[in-house]
Amino acid sequence: MSPIQKQRGHKRRVIARLTALCLAVAAVIALGFIEIPTHQRASKALIEATIGREFGPMSSLSGDITFHVLPRPALSINNVAIDLESGLSVRATRIIFDLALAPLVHATATPVAIGLDEPQISLPRERVPADFTEFNEKALTLGLRLGLARSAPVTDAISEFRISGGSVTFTDPVAPLDGPLALNGTLTTASDGSAHGSTSGQWRGRDFSADFSLGTWTSGGEPRARPVSLHLALGKSNLSVKGTLNDSQPVSIDGGFSSTIDDLDHVITWVGGQPSGASAPPLTLDGTAHITHSALSLAPAQIRLGPVAMNGSLTVDVGGKRPLIGGTLSAGDMDLTGWLTPLWPKAKDSSGWKLEKLPESLALHQDLDIRLSAERVNLGIVRVADTAVTIFAKDGSLDIGVGSTHLFQGKAKGKLTVTPTYSGYNLQSRGSFEGIDLGQLTLAVLDIKRVEGIASGKFDLESSGASADDVMHMISGHAEGKIASGSLTGVNLANLLRRIETRPLSVIRDMRGGRTDFDAMTASFTLSRGKATLDANEMAFPPNTMKLGGAIDIGNRSLDLTGEATGPTPQNGSEPATLAFTVTGDFDDPIVTPDINRILKRNSGSTQTTE
Repeated sequence: MSPIQKQRGHKRRVIARLTALCLAVAAVIALGFIEIPTHQRASKALIEATIGREFGPMSSLSGDITFHVLPRPALSINNVAIDLESGLSVRATRIIFDLALAPLVHATATPVAIGLDEPQISLPRERVPADFTEFNEKALTLGLRLGLARSAPVTDAISEFRISGGSVTFTDPVAPLDGPLALNGTLTTASDGSAHGSTSGQWRGRDFSADFSLGTWTSGGEPRARPVSLHLALGKSNLSVKGTLNDSQPVSIDGGFSSTIDDLDHVITWVGGQPSGASAPPLTLDGTAHITHSALSLAPAQIRLGPVAMNGSLTVDVGGKRPLIGGTLSAGDMDLTGWLTPLWPKAKDSSGWKLEKLPESLALHQDLDIRLSAERVNLGIVRVADTAVTIFAKDGSLDIGVGSTHLFQGKAKGKLTVTPTYSGYNLQSRGSFEGIDLGQLTLAVLDIKRVEGIASGKFDLESSGASADDVMHMISGHAEGKIASGSLTGVNLANLLRRIETRPLSVIRDMRGGRTDFDAMTASFTLSRGKATLDANEMAFPPNTMKLGGAIDIGNRSLDLTGEATGPTPQNGSEPATLAFTVTGDFDDPIVTPDINRILKRNSGSTQTTE
């Protein structure tokens, strides 16, 4: 045999051996992936013990249990149905229990990981949290069961949980969980108690993802602590915490906190709360946090709500029937125009009050206890300076108290209470003011500017309704005040009194136009169901005086007043000039009409007239 033939024969033998080896390896691998039936009773007992240790006693377990070696040794249950004594049930395409390799050498099966494929998990009513506190407590308890707070090395615990394509539903759902919850995730724990987990899914129509990690417990000292970090994303909103988990009572987290909430109402709905119904601006929170299962405290805190930046402290307590938000905050500049525009009572494109329903956001679904101060506040048509406000809400009733605040060139303080009713809202307001620019005030609130001056006084008002128009038609109470250094636009009473002496008929023909400057005016009103009765009114514009009486229909924005202006007493002892008139029409176009009979009667015996 030639050398070439020998070389070719050697190559053929090498190729044949490699082929046989590959076929053998392929056969081994294939056998490794083949699911091998196992001893059902022994395997079932092992699985029941593992599930019982991690989740609680079982009442039933069914499914086909098999064993395979590759890609890792594992017991698999196909078409599985598990019911726990607690009422929790699991239906899954497959559950895989990964086995430790070393014990298998000694014919011992030790599960080290659990994987659930397409599980459908159902929780009964009594297992569903009824409020935020119970939800957080049960979540914390579950975390402890999964090894999130294990304080000592654990050799027989599951080190990894995997869920793929899962869903959670709640039978006879109650707040805050009402399912279904789509869920994918992995939780890995180490024997020293450290853990890492990530999850993603969909809840209440919103995609979410979360990632967390826990370090090992620090040695020595009480309470013990361990590093913790958490990141939660919900759409464009996110939350991050990085600090320490304290083994205290209750368990707490201390550390840095930051959150950006793009849509506050969506987040409130996602956690089971009641949204405000208004278009809430973006919210940003940063600060040092103390977190328990029922409360979050930020101190110091930096808060930005839309364009408003604030500093101070903030607390969110969900331990009661209603969430409580409290804090002490301060701001340099605040622009509240966007929030207050829907509350202005005057319709923009018509002469009446707004007919639209008052915002649903006035009926709060959380309690408040907030103290707020600001150097400058923009309310749209007026800027407020050096203001201090307390906002207190309890069971839907809202109290807003304003300390001595600079506005409309003066100072004011008062209180507003808003209480939801079946037909809308009940509003109560009382307060006092001094040095107020009356022209600016009436233009801002009533959209009229007929009377100007520096006003001081007090008021106590109440109303109810579902719209600004309803509120203005139902307003009742009492108000009184004094105006100094003012003017009345639309009529020149001093000029009219002079004309009466010589040309009374000209007064009859035309009273409108000009303005009356006065030194002082006092007024007292009684309001009932939208109508203000003028109890007493007197105006001094030396050497003349004027008295006014009648009623103002605030609801219909109309006037029905009678007045009498009196000139000085002549030196010859005759009667002073007197101008009797009525004021009718509406707020936007009042009509001043002289009392013709009284003017002609006075001047019938006068020798001063030239007409």
